[in-house]
Amino acid sequence: MKLSDDIREHANEYENDGYCKVDVNRLDDWADKVIQLKADNVALKEQNIMENKIKEQ
Repeated sequence: MKLSDDIREHANEYENDGYCKVDVNRLDDWADKVIQLKADNVALKEQNIMENKIKEQ
């Protein structure tokens, strides 16, 4: 499920309440980037842990 799915349902309500139009495609792009950065961060932490274990031996 995309992050914007929840917002997509309410985008018209936001506009009717005077907020700017929600660009759900851009929101999807940002959500995908955040997810990728989190995955990269986890991978780097795991790599660092393995390198430290090798150095300790």
